[in-house]
Amino acid sequence: MSSYVKRTGGGATSTSRRMAAERSAVSSLADVLSRASAAPGGIREVVRTLNFGDLADRPIQDIYAALVDHICPPDGDLDDAHAREAYLEAVNEVMQDQPPDLEKPSAETVKDIVGKFIANAVNQRIVTAIGTGMITLPANPDEIRAVEKGLKDFVRGCVAEAMEEFGGDFREADLRPEIDAIFERAAEVLGDRGDEAAEGADE
Repeated sequence: MSSYVKRTGGGATSTSRRMAAERSAVSSLADVLSRASAAPGGIREVVRTLNFGDLADRPIQDIYAALVDHICPPDGDLDDAHAREAYLEAVNEVMQDQPPDLEKPSAETVKDIVGKFIANAVNQRIVTAIGTGMITLPANPDEIRAVEKGLKDFVRGCVAEAMEEFGGDFREADLRPEIDAIFERAAEVLGDRGDEAAEGADE
């Protein structure tokens, strides 16, 4: 995985910059969740202000899923398609967890949703790089399956570490600089942890 960050991605900063669509989408999500947290009517009030009023009376999972068109507007671009897929996957994961405060998300719930979105976005980039041959997998099929099985948890751990270092409230008004920094730090952690894993395998 470190090869993606350090060679294919051109370093942590370059890797983060290549994920402009994902960073923008995560910032939009953080803004929506922040407003939902503060609004008396929660997420249902927010969707009305976004001209999604017909969603306001729908089940909560439908509201979050439909917000993909606001958070990641479809325009046919592959990067935007990746962002949409990562967001919808995060929504599915959140709904499986069933936090009780999705109507008016707490700071912890906002952080959890944002973290899932970022982790899925980074994971998708790596999977795409594997599919295009930019990252070389082991020749052994069993080793390939082991890598694929552990990849998502590995990425999620790297993102979680980066977010813990941030340590702020994801309901703040202007999170774009912090979101950008988290993406870059997650890429750094990904590269560092990849090196450590490779060194451990060689011992």
